[in-house]
Amino acid sequence: MALVSVICGIDKKGVQMAKAPKENDLRVQRTRQSLKNASREVLQEKGFSAVSVQDITGRAMVNRSTFYAHFTDKYELLTILFREQFQETMASKLPSTSSWEPQTLLLLIEAVLDYFDVFYGHCQPAQNTGPIFEHATQEELYTLVLTWLRQDAENKRWQVPAETVAQIVSWGIFGAAVKWSQEAHRKSKRQMTQDIFQVINEGTMHFFTKAVGK
Repeated sequence: MALVSVICGIDKKGVQMAKAPKENDLRVQRTRQSLKNASREVLQEKGFSAVSVQDITGRAMVNRSTFYAHFTDKYELLTILFREQFQETMASKLPSTSSWEPQTLLLLIEAVLDYFDVFYGHCQPAQNTGPIFEHATQEELYTLVLTWLRQDAENKRWQVPAETVAQIVSWGIFGAAVKWSQEAHRKSKRQMTQDIFQVINEGTMHFFTKAVGK
């Protein structure tokens, strides 16, 4: 998670998404990737607060209008980098065929705890990129859980919509991970993983067991 270690110092500015270029060809994809690669390089050198759009476009060798065709500003770009980082990290830690099962839920919780532990281990709470990092991570976590629930829809009937279950589960994991990662004196990762797992697994099992038994 090299990105985490070089971008401390962001403020709490909100993020609005730019409209992506309509073209979906290789040229557009290469330009977008070049901007992301350039941003990582200048972040390594300057840190997020000091980086300007001009720094990124200069490194990518494109003009500012090209940047704004892909991203609203550097905050949106950072959000996208965080989203991709989370996706890549989870993909490296979870089975490629992951679905809503106790073992994969356990692995997910452990992976999220690791993820937040690395982030807050590099950034002091008063100086970090927390607002954007946390927002992007929670949304990606929700999307991942929802995908699992929808894949499992043929095997389990839920008393509430899958979207609601995903919101509750993702916020439960997310909130517990944030609090745990920032505590000075905390439970071991293994114990925290088991505690979160027990609450979520037993709660959701009750939901779908009752539904199937209707």
